[in-house]
Amino acid sequence: MGDDGLGSAEKALVILESFLAEAGMPAGVTELSQRTGLPKSTIHRLLRILCAFRLVERWSGKYALTGRMLELGELACGQSPRLLRAYLQPWLQELHNATHAIARATILCGRFEVCIGMACGRQSLSVATALQNPILARETAGGQAILAFLPRELQEKLVDETPRSSAEFEVVNLYLDLDRVRRAGWATRREKTVLEVRTVSAPVLDGQGAPIAALAVTENLTADRLAAVAVAVRAAAAAASRGLSAVSF
Repeated sequence: MGDDGLGSAEKALVILESFLAEAGMPAGVTELSQRTGLPKSTIHRLLRILCAFRLVERWSGKYALTGRMLELGELACGQSPRLLRAYLQPWLQELHNATHAIARATILCGRFEVCIGMACGRQSLSVATALQNPILARETAGGQAILAFLPRELQEKLVDETPRSSAEFEVVNLYLDLDRVRRAGWATRREKTVLEVRTVSAPVLDGQGAPIAALAVTENLTADRLAAVAVAVRAAAAAASRGLSAVSF
């Protein structure tokens, strides 16, 4: 692509576009230079600026887009998250009414799970607020519900590019977990941000079987309650999936 005649703002946009072209996958300075044709010194300088504005973040020597890009996308031209949120809201409300727990809709933004919609009671607002923060998808029920239905090649990119001080066997175990989630049709995890609660989540699939979102219920679940909530979440996600044939995002 090169930098002939480009100003600093244009070069920064070229860098952001290079992330989008690779589905948001993290990249190092050398790879970004190869993608864009910009000198490494220019990449370094502009990445510092993008990090300062929280559009890009650094992880283990590589750089990735942040959840803030989703916010900007919605404001600028990304109607899809808003339309998807509006489409899923009836099922969120139905789940909340049926379980009296926090119901959420989430999507993947790069390697993060991001909440795009929620239904909850006033007594749950403090927990609900904590659950709105972007979290690594591999570490959440909603993230795993979506990851499990992605092609293995894309799973590996999202998982392997996720910084984690873990042994290799933990990554292998994650793939086994994703296989189990795909067979079961739902995932469950304890929340890292609110340790006393657990989330149950199921994917919302488009007409080709690709995951576009996840529906989730979060509360302090007992073993007996977990099974009942899983049935409700799977049913809501399946109903939302069936309705997608007539909707475009």
